[in-house]
Amino acid sequence: MTKHKFEIKAGPSREEIFDAARLYCEKREVRFTMSEFKDAFPKTMDKKFRIVSQEFIFYVRAIEVAGTDGERWIITLQDSKNALRSPTALFKGYYDSTKRKGWLDPVLSD
Repeated sequence: MTKHKFEIKAGPSREEIFDAARLYCEKREVRFTMSEFKDAFPKTMDKKFRIVSQEFIFYVRAIEVAGTDGERWIITLQDSKNALRSPTALFKGYYDSTKRKGWLDPVLSD
């Protein structure tokens, strides 16, 4: 089983995600409340560097269908301020817009 880095605890509606993708050139922002999965980092890592639960602002770069119900998506997001300190500021993951939950992993190369 793949271990994902960030868990989405709360996020935008389907309409907000699609508006942000459509208006990417205008830098339309969406907000996700996320935390790190407990097993994403070694236990020896200093806890002050771990994200407990925090809101982050993203731009929507791409949306792909992940299910047939029109509510599950594979999303590519750009961290608007690179607050998560990813080398590319890009993240890809799964999002259920009904439950408003999912996961994200950093994209290590563009």
